Amino acid sequence: MSRLALLVLPLVVAGCAGSSPLVAADLARSTWAERCPGSTPDLAYLRLDPDGSFAWSYSDPDAVETDSGDTWSVEGTTLTISWNDGFAVTTYDLRSFDTGRLQGSSTKTCGDTASFERV
Repeated sequence: MSRLALLVLPLVVAGCAGSSPLVAADLARSTWAERCPGSTPDLAYLRLDPDGSFAWSYSDPDAVETDSGDTWSVEGTTLTISWNDGFAVTTYDLRSFDTGRLQGSSTKTCGDTASFERV
C-alpha cells in the first residue's frame, strides 16, 4: 500500500462512520428553539429537564417556565415533544442533527416543517 493510501484511508473510514445520533443524556438540561413556520407563535424556547418534563417560553430562552403536562422522551432515534398532555405532539429524528438542527413533524400547527435547534 502506498504512503498516500495509508494517509487517506483513515480519513475515508472516519468520514463513512458519521456521527452518532443524540441520546436523552445529550438533551437533558439543554435549551432549544422550536420553530414552526406559518404558525402563531412560530417560535418557542424549551428547556428539556432530566425528569422528562420541559419548561418553555415564547419570548426568552432564559425565562422558561414549567407547565404540567408538557413532556419529552427519546425512544430509539426519535425525540418526542408532547405539549399539554398530548394535545400537540412533535417528533424529531435525532439522526438529522448532522445539520446542526433537528427536523421533525407535528400533529398540529407545524405539520412537516418543525425544526429544533440548540440555543
